[in-house]
Order: sequence, then structure tokens, then C-alpha cells
Amino acid sequence: MIPNSFSLISTLLLVLAAALGGGVVARRLRLPTIVGYIGGGIIVGNSIPGFVDRALLALLGEGGVTLLLFTLGVEFSFHRLRKVIGSVSWAATAQITITLAIFLFVLLAFGFPFLPAVFLSAAASLSSTAVVVKLLSERGQLETLPGELATGWLIVQGGTWERHVVHIAYTFIIGLG
Repeated sequence: MIPNSFSLISTLLLVLAAALGGGVVARRLRLPTIVGYIGGGIIVGNSIPGFVDRALLALLGEGGVTLLLFTLGVEFSFHRLRKVIGSVSWAATAQITITLAIFLFVLLAFGFPFLPAVFLSAAASLSSTAVVVKLLSERGQLETLPGELATGWLIVQGGTWERHVVHIAYTFIIGLG
């Protein structure tokens, strides 16, 4: 067998076994399966680092995220989003602004440089749309009112993140000038 083929097969088998094992353990503990998948990944990544092809693992991760986002897109309804976006946009924007300000203040107080503190604060103010929608879907709550509100909230956060990135880039460019 070609060494690259062995690396591919062993990495795939290890990843699938860790995900399956983590998912089973999470289910038995009555936790979302995504927690088990993350736990399996942590164990594989930290326990047997020499056995796993890191480049292949990164490629598998990108493919997995792509498939997850595609699945979420298939389940997504613009009609449902239009119903709730107006009622959550002000609250989501306030939550992002307050969280960003608190984290920025704390990070600056701990001596972080301004630009990294702004970036970390912006990252801390957001949630993972893919993870939350997957959890809601897994629980059958995606099409409930709380599920629709959470999805609308996350969409507002996603749009806000794009504005944060533009502002951070602008601040960085102004700082260089």
C-alpha cells in the first residue's frame, strides 16, 4: 500500500471512530451529539498527534463545515426569517455592542494592544450560527418560535460580523497611515 493511502485510510478511520464514539457517549449522557464530536476531535488531536495527518485533517474539517453549512441552507426558510428579523435585530445589535464593549474594556485593562483587543472582543460577541442551528434542528426546535427567533438573531450577528471586519481593517489601515 502507498504510504499516502495508508495515511488517508488511517486518518479517515480514526476520525470516523472518534466521531462515532464521541457521539454515542454524548447521547448516553443526554448531551447533543455535536458535543461528542468535538470531544472525539479533542481526544484524537491531543492523544495521538503523530498518527494523524494534520493536512488531511484540515481538509476533512473544511469539507465537513461546507457540508454542514449546505445542510443548514437546505433547511433555512427566508419566509420564516422575514417574520422575526424585525423583532430581534435591535436586541441582537444591542447584545453585540454591549458584549463587545465589555470585552474591549477588560482586554485593554489587561494590557492587550488596541487592535487585537478589538478583534477578540468582536469574536467574543458572536455565536456560531452553524452550531446553534444544528442543535435546534437536532432537537426538532428549528421551526418553533424560539428556533426562528434564535436563527434571526444569529443572522443579524453574521451581518454585524462583516461590518466589524470592515471597521477593524479600516482602523488598521488608518493606524498605518
